[in-house]
Amino acid sequence: MKDANKVCFSFVDHGVGGFKSLDNKPKKNKFHDWKNKLKRAFSFQDNSDVLKLILEGNLHQTVTNKHFRGKGLPGIKLSFNRNQLSNLYTITNDVYADIENKNYKILKQSLFIGYIISRLLFDIPFFSLDKK
Repeated sequence: MKDANKVCFSFVDHGVGGFKSLDNKPKKNKFHDWKNKLKRAFSFQDNSDVLKLILEGNLHQTVTNKHFRGKGLPGIKLSFNRNQLSNLYTITNDVYADIENKNYKILKQSLFIGYIISRLLFDIPFFSLDKK
């Protein structure tokens, strides 16, 4: 069986999505006007560039300021870089990313709110209950 040691799974988060969440920060929040603040340190044109910065681990700030937060997407990308998974895709707000092919693009008419992350894992040990 060709795919016997592989499993595919998707994660869907029906929150507002990362970019929309940042856009909605009140004026007193340090992330209010986040795009202009981010442009002081990074060069980007749109949310697809920002998602790439996040996945590459260049942005490691979170609203909570807790050191253990904000590692999810960069950690997933690190697993991809280690060949522990492949076919990694994500959609959030107006961004589609095919990480394996380095294809990040803006979805012109995206109505999706939240995140979708889909990936294929390799070499997963499966246990059988069959007695031999």
